[in-house]
Amino acid sequence: MLKIPVLRAGEWTLLFVDDAVIIVCGKNFNETHEKLRNIMNRPGGVFEWAKTHNCEFGIEKFQLLDAAKKRVPNPINPKERIPLPRQSLTLGNQRIQSKDTAQFLGVMVDNKLNWKAQCATALAKGQDWLIQFGRIARVSCGINAKYIRQLYLSIAVP
Repeated sequence: MLKIPVLRAGEWTLLFVDDAVIIVCGKNFNETHEKLRNIMNRPGGVFEWAKTHNCEFGIEKFQLLDAAKKRVPNPINPKERIPLPRQSLTLGNQRIQSKDTAQFLGVMVDNKLNWKAQCATALAKGQDWLIQFGRIARVSCGINAKYIRQLYLSIAVP
């Protein structure tokens, strides 16, 4: 599957075990959606590779992230700028809506490429850890402080 994309055409594939990402670059969302359809449907493309390797994709699980920092004037209030309108992608008879965020291997990527979703997710995980440590470090029925410190340094910090 790593041999399918054409790097000169702005196509990349990232793989890890059973997770895959296809990245394409273009001048606008219509061009990138056409490149995605092409890489999936062309002879020797992803769907053909899946058939020859006895692999079945759940298209309903696909995530589409149209990333762009460009903003356009708001038609209602021309003084205000809004993100570019995003359209859905149609593969076969499945319609895939463009999302604000997508997750790959635990990393949250947002469509403005500012990493706010990843920061919020990491902060929430850290807060959950602190709550759990607070529960096991109770004075009345918790574990000893030196063991809490050791647990914190060996698990929470990394």
